[in-house]
Amino acid sequence: MPTVYPIRDPEKLAALQSLPEVVGNPVYRLLATFNFVAALRVSDLLNLKVKDVRTGDGRLRGQVEVVESKTRKTKRIPMFDRQRRPMKTHQALEEYFAAVDADQEDWLFPSIQAGKHISRQQVWRLLKRWAEAVGIDENIGTHSYRKTMGNQAHLLHGVPLTRVQRALNHSDPKVTQVYTCVTDEDAMEAFEAVGAIRVKEEG
Repeated sequence: MPTVYPIRDPEKLAALQSLPEVVGNPVYRLLATFNFVAALRVSDLLNLKVKDVRTGDGRLRGQVEVVESKTRKTKRIPMFDRQRRPMKTHQALEEYFAAVDADQEDWLFPSIQAGKHISRQQVWRLLKRWAEAVGIDENIGTHSYRKTMGNQAHLLHGVPLTRVQRALNHSDPKVTQVYTCVTDEDAMEAFEAVGAIRVKEEG
C-alpha cells in the first residue's frame, strides 16, 4: 500500500482551502478545514452528526467528543483555546452552519443521496484533486488529515512529540514519530542547530 504523506507546506494547505470548488461548497469547505485540526480518522469524521457538534438550542459545543471506531478510545476536540478564544475548528463550524440549514440528526457531511453521508472514496477523490490543483506532488489520501496535523504541530510549531501523541490518541510514540514524516532536510537542520561552528565577527 503506497505511503500517504502530510501536507507539509502551510501555504499549499491554505491554497487548497481557498480553491473555488472548496470555498463555493459548504460541505467541501468544512471537509478542507475542520479535520486538518481535528485530525480524526476519516471513518470517524464521516460518522459525525450535527448533534455531535451543536446543542439542541443551536450553540456549538465547547468540545466535540468522538469514540474512535478503531481504538474505542474517546477523543476530545477543543473548540476554544485555554484563553477561551475560538479555534479554527469553531470557526469552520460557524461558517458551515451560517450556510447550511441542518437538523440535529443530519449527517455533518451529507451526501446528495438522501439519508447518507459522503463516502470515504469521495473524500479521497476530492483530496487528490485539490492537492493536484495546488501543486502538491506527494501522495495524498484520507489519512493525510491526521499526518498533516501531527507534522505541522511538531515540526512547524515545536509541540513535543508526546503531546502530539496524546492529541492523536496514539498508544505507541513510534507511530506518532512516523506521522511527523521527518525528511533528510529536517534532520540536517537539527545537525546545523547543534553542530554549527559560530564564527565571531571582527569589527
